[in-house]
Parts: sequence; C-alpha cells; structure tokens
Amino acid sequence: MTSGNLEAVRAVVEAASKPAFYGRAVVAAGGRAFQETLDLLHRNGADLNSVWRGYRALHALLEEAPHAHGGKPSPERLACLDWLLANGADRN
Repeated sequence: MTSGNLEAVRAVVEAASKPAFYGRAVVAAGGRAFQETLDLLHRNGADLNSVWRGYRALHALLEEAPHAHGGKPSPERLACLDWLLANGADRN
C-alpha cells in the first residue's frame, strides 16, 4: 500500500472482504498523496474519514514531510488535498 503500486492495491481491494479493512490503506495513501489509490479505495467502499492510529487521510496528508519541497506543498499534495475535500474528507 505504501509503494504507490496501483495494481498491488487493486489486488488487496479485490481480496478484502470488508471495506473497514481499508482504514490503514486510506491513511497511508493520504500521507503519501496517492490520489489514484484513494480514489480506488473510495470507489470500493472505503471511508475517507476512517481512522488509523489516531490519523485520518487528510491529517496524514498535511503532516507527512511538510517541508519536503522547500516549505511548500508539492502540486501532487495540493491536488490530493482538493480531491479529498471534494470527496467528503472531514476538515475537523
């Protein structure tokens, strides 16, 4: 889930019996700004507001490597932020 390999994520999604399983994957994908992975999980029943270890995807996105690009978020991170908000991620 952390590699960004969408085919591997598809295999896990197809094998999973419960969307609740996706909580860890949603948070991991959010932290790495893997928008395609988030979209795939969301289309297969994952809750974008699911919590894993006290974090949600939106929190992980905002906190993961905040200064990696000279103190400014990358275009991928900003696009992922917009996507999460547009698809129901809770801001609180």
